[in-house]
Amino acid sequence: MRLIKSMILSLSMYSKIPMPQIECDEEDGKYMMIFFPMVGCIIAAATIGWSLLCSRLEIPEVARITVLAALPLVVSGGFHMDGFMDTADARASYQSRERKLEILKDPNIGAFAVIRVVVYELLLLASFSVLQEQKWLIVFALCYCLSRILSGISVVTFRSARQEGMLFYTAKTAQRMTNLIVLSLELIGIVAVMILYEPIAGCVAVGAALLTFAYYGWMSRRTFGGITGDLAGWFVTVTELVCPLALAVANCILHSIK
Repeated sequence: MRLIKSMILSLSMYSKIPMPQIECDEEDGKYMMIFFPMVGCIIAAATIGWSLLCSRLEIPEVARITVLAALPLVVSGGFHMDGFMDTADARASYQSRERKLEILKDPNIGAFAVIRVVVYELLLLASFSVLQEQKWLIVFALCYCLSRILSGISVVTFRSARQEGMLFYTAKTAQRMTNLIVLSLELIGIVAVMILYEPIAGCVAVGAALLTFAYYGWMSRRTFGGITGDLAGWFVTVTELVCPLALAVANCILHSIK
């Protein structure tokens, strides 16, 4: 029963998927990170389903790529994009570490956040316009799971930048070792599926995600002294751009060689 409550809490917090209202205590949140990748699986299923529908009904390309870009925002409610925007403003401020952490908590949106979101979405649309092959698109869709698995691992292993906030509370109450073991098994599983299903695309996507993860760890320590919920959201969002960009570039290179 506790695992079911943890799943409901995770889906309620990290998505807009309707969940039943339940009474929970601190113990029920200990395994939330285990179920965090489920949100990615739902986005992946929606992405693959929409792509197949477009192929069957010959839906125009503009509609195809626009809906593909909107799906993660619709399912997650923009939860991670909010962190991306806050992080964009904080990093662009070039202020002290303490001031940057304050900017992360500021609910107002700055100009740099808006600019980066526009660029983000344009690059995402460009990537989707290149990813026409169904197998490569399916590999990309699985990146929604991969990004959340890696984000969950960071929550239970990386140092928190401050001793407050939702991420600090989640990390503090989580059964770290249990979460880490299960998330590691999930990571091995999703990586194996991606590479076995389409070796080239799988290796490119996994490599891009791991490089982004390494940069996220370095940047968060250097700039903020650790991670916060906004930075974790930044990582998920950036990974879900870097992976399709890397796949699009690799796809273009392969086609040019042929």
